[in-house]
Amino acid sequence: MKIKSYEENIHIWGRIWCSLAILMFLSFPIATSIYYSAWPSASGLFKGLLGVAPIFWTVGAIEVFTFAPMLGSGGTYLGFVTGNLTSLKVPCALNALEANDIKPGTDEAEVVSTIAIAVSSIVTTL
Repeated sequence: MKIKSYEENIHIWGRIWCSLAILMFLSFPIATSIYYSAWPSASGLFKGLLGVAPIFWTVGAIEVFTFAPMLGSGGTYLGFVTGNLTSLKVPCALNALEANDIKPGTDEAEVVSTIAIAVSSIVTTL
C-alpha cells in the first residue's frame, strides 16, 4: 500500500470537509422549506441573489488567490470552512509565522498556519 504524502491527504480531506460543509449549509434551508412546505419563488430568490451574489463571488475569488499562498493548503481549507478569514484567521496565522520567524510558502509555514487557524477556530467557538 502506498503511503500518501501530507499534501495529498490535506487535499483529499479538505475537499471532503468542504463538500460536507456546503451540504450542511444548504440542508437547513431545504429542510426548513420541506417541513413548512414554504418554498421561495424562483423570481424572488434570483432577485435576492442578484444583489449580493456577484459581490460574494468576487470577494470569494479574491480571497482564495490572496490567502491561499499565505496559509497553505491545510490552513486554506480550514479557514474557508470555519470563516472569518480577514479579521481573525489570517492575522492569527501571520502572527504565528512572524513569532516563529518562518517564511510563508515553506513546509513549516504550512503546518504552523494550519495549527494557528485551528486554535483560533477552537477559541472562537468556546
